[in-house]
Amino acid sequence: MTSVTENTPLLGNGRPFREPTRVGATDEEDTLVQDSSMMSGRPTEWSAYVWIFVSLGLLISFTYNYRSTLPRPLSEVEAMEQDDFSGLHSYNTYLSHFNMPHSANQEGNNIMYHWIIDELKAFSDQAKDNHIQVDLITNDTTRLVAKRDRFSQGEYWYVESRNVMIRLHGQHGSLDNALLVNAHYDSVSTSHGVTDNGMGTATALELLNYFVQHPPQNTLIFLFNNFEEGGLVGAQSFVQHPWFPTIKLFVNLEGTGSGGRSLLFRSSNLEAVKKLASSRAHLLHGTPFGNDMLKSKLVRSDTDYTTFTGKGVPGLDIAFYTPRAHYHTQRDDLVHTTPSSLQYMGQMALGVVRALDESDNDSLLSGAKMDKFIYFDILGRFMLVYSFTTSQTINIFFLVITPLLAVVWLAILSHDEDDKQKFWLDALSTFAQGVLSVAVAIVVIVAVDALVIYAMLRLKPMLTYGNAYIAAFYLVLASLLGLSLSQLILTRIKRMHRALLQLNTSLYGLLTLWWGMVIAATVLGSSQIAGGYFAIFFLGSGILAIIMSHLLASVYLKAKLPGVFLVQLALPVIFMSEFCFLSLDALRHTTADGTPEVSIYVIVATPIVLITLHLLPWIHVAGDKRRPVGVFTLALVVVFVSCLLLSPFNRQNSPNRIVFNQEYDQIESTSTVRLVTGLGLEHTLHHYLPEEEATTIRCEEQDNGYQVVCTYQTKDVPTYSQDQDEYKLEVDHQQEASGNGDDYGNRVMVAPVTLAPEDDDFVIMTTKTKQFRFTSTVKHSQLCQLKMNVPILKAHVNGEPILAGESSSSSSTTTASLGTSQHPAFTSSDMTAVMSYINQVGQPVEWEIDIGSEEYERRGKANVTVQLSCLYDDWTNGELPAFTNLRNRLPETQALTIKGGIGLAMVHYPMVYL
Repeated sequence: MTSVTENTPLLGNGRPFREPTRVGATDEEDTLVQDSSMMSGRPTEWSAYVWIFVSLGLLISFTYNYRSTLPRPLSEVEAMEQDDFSGLHSYNTYLSHFNMPHSANQEGNNIMYHWIIDELKAFSDQAKDNHIQVDLITNDTTRLVAKRDRFSQGEYWYVESRNVMIRLHGQHGSLDNALLVNAHYDSVSTSHGVTDNGMGTATALELLNYFVQHPPQNTLIFLFNNFEEGGLVGAQSFVQHPWFPTIKLFVNLEGTGSGGRSLLFRSSNLEAVKKLASSRAHLLHGTPFGNDMLKSKLVRSDTDYTTFTGKGVPGLDIAFYTPRAHYHTQRDDLVHTTPSSLQYMGQMALGVVRALDESDNDSLLSGAKMDKFIYFDILGRFMLVYSFTTSQTINIFFLVITPLLAVVWLAILSHDEDDKQKFWLDALSTFAQGVLSVAVAIVVIVAVDALVIYAMLRLKPMLTYGNAYIAAFYLVLASLLGLSLSQLILTRIKRMHRALLQLNTSLYGLLTLWWGMVIAATVLGSSQIAGGYFAIFFLGSGILAIIMSHLLASVYLKAKLPGVFLVQLALPVIFMSEFCFLSLDALRHTTADGTPEVSIYVIVATPIVLITLHLLPWIHVAGDKRRPVGVFTLALVVVFVSCLLLSPFNRQNSPNRIVFNQEYDQIESTSTVRLVTGLGLEHTLHHYLPEEEATTIRCEEQDNGYQVVCTYQTKDVPTYSQDQDEYKLEVDHQQEASGNGDDYGNRVMVAPVTLAPEDDDFVIMTTKTKQFRFTSTVKHSQLCQLKMNVPILKAHVNGEPILAGESSSSSSTTTASLGTSQHPAFTSSDMTAVMSYINQVGQPVEWEIDIGSEEYERRGKANVTVQLSCLYDDWTNGELPAFTNLRNRLPETQALTIKGGIGLAMVHYPMVYL
């Protein structure tokens, strides 16, 4: 009999063999029946590895290609015949209009605003012809007042709404139970906004086109909101609108990439997602990890979903997510997307809205509530949706039944054993050895992965940005090396190696791990966290693999091993591959936003490690472990060196995103440009900037270690700021005022003094204030700031009151809330600046500013100042030469972007002494 070594294969040239069919077999029975010819041939060992990795590669390749399918865009005629969404009509009729930057502070925004109004008027007429009652609002008078701190500390905003909305009355449903379809139509200042959010807007318009031809059963409201890119301003304004209390459920359409598949990022209503899952939508994509990515700031974006759910209204958040390198850059245009992507979002959106509308009357809407639940798609073809109660029930059932089945099975096998004690001891020993092999594998794999990740982060930061799939392959090699190395170490122990030659030993160990993962998933589920939803599928696959291994123990080897292999790996590999690809696509470009690259490595490595662990039994099947350790080590070194030679940026899908901002004081001859991006920016600027600008470059590394902030001086100042009549700031007059307990219009009160815990009386003290009135007129900016060098106690903008300490919104007046008090009160003011956004550019803005008389007198008249600063964002016709010149100088591997959506350049006009 040939001795057992670490090279002993379990696979023997395809000949029949006898494997122990029970735990607790004797050493003699454990010995595999193989002759020397089967043991000596290297083709046996390597053919096993080839079979394993080819099968695994084909499964992963199938998963990638099958899940990534985009639908064929339907023409208008095809859509009518199939009662489906017309991607071609939506693309040609609506999305084609998104051919210019149109942030809330650009002229293009005004063009988009009036275009949407014209479209809604046409839909309104068509709906009336189809006997649908319609309400259309094209001049929303809602005013938002809120503390924002966007451009300076202590900054309060006054915003006039440019939202446009239309309401289709349901044939049977109540106006008080409405379904909202929401999409913002503004872009950021640096982008045409085709995906963010032209596709969402085009989809909403096509849905509106569908429902004016198919009268809805329930009331539908379509909101096209403005200024989302300034901090969800449009949605916050709509919250104050009289229609908002009637909204019972919403569907938000968004984009954080430039195409591909759209994803159900977030949802807070179980029945709505069930409707989507059972709808006529052909392709479905959703994951519970989408919400985790946004909440954890791995994806540093937000959507109107947050605003609406924050007010207790449940809904769905459908958005694009790849490639994010085009996000908020000049590449988010019609060239970089396709009608197929629009078709994908459209068929999902139509599927869920139609399914919700077809529900019995408005019962589903009226009873809509905020839920937490589990949902995910499999290969983009169907979606599983179930509650945490269902999940917990299934988990607990399998947690109980798994060990129970094991005990019953062992009890049956032990029935004919003479020495039952030895049998049970051998059984426990086998399980322990399987668990040990898994534990050692996890420790070594994690250690090797940590080492290679650390090395790459040190020597080649930002690799994941432009070479995410190569980075993933790098992690695959590291995990395989860790797995092979761990088992090579164990096979040095003869008894351990003998045990691992039994296929079931490793399967038992893995099953124990998956059982433990289900425990963890159950604990998470008790807190309504869906992160461990996949564990139950791992456990189920493991159970089936062991059952098959026992049932086919006496069958010809070629039939058994492939069957067990596929049963054990198929579902887990599909789940983990999908999660890995999702992570790669959604996160690979987030490092440009400040997401730590190590987070991306860890998230991508997790599914790779879990897939690798499934291969543990099969490296023992193959037999040889020393040569694979050498091969994986060599391959890892080659890939590592190759990665060091790669550029993190490319001109296809991964241009470097550079955040641009310019600040200019009108009395100066030069302005300051500030840029933020990954390492290497200083060299790029020195190479592409003119010499007079390059000599002024100053760069500092950010705390995260892989981003830098660079500034330089330029004579390319904003064009409009040079016009003599661009702005006018008039100081109308000042007056001194004081107030009493009944009138607090022109004075401020200090904080209440509480006499007892249950006593809400307070002492009112008054102080005199100085009130200044200003009128500003700016020709080419809708967004201007009035800033003082003393605390502002109270302000009015166009008659709308703004109180220090207030951070809410209003459609009329806004007052501070102090429990049961009826008066606003302040210990001190944190307001130093007021920002106004007006609908009509060039329209005068009336400001009333109150400051303390004592502060005014203490500083002296000559030392109290007010300054008007305005934002400028138009650049397409050379209005911002610093931006356009830099954009034109940079190569295709670089793209300019903006943080916050508006404010490419801020111009400070001369201070006025009061």
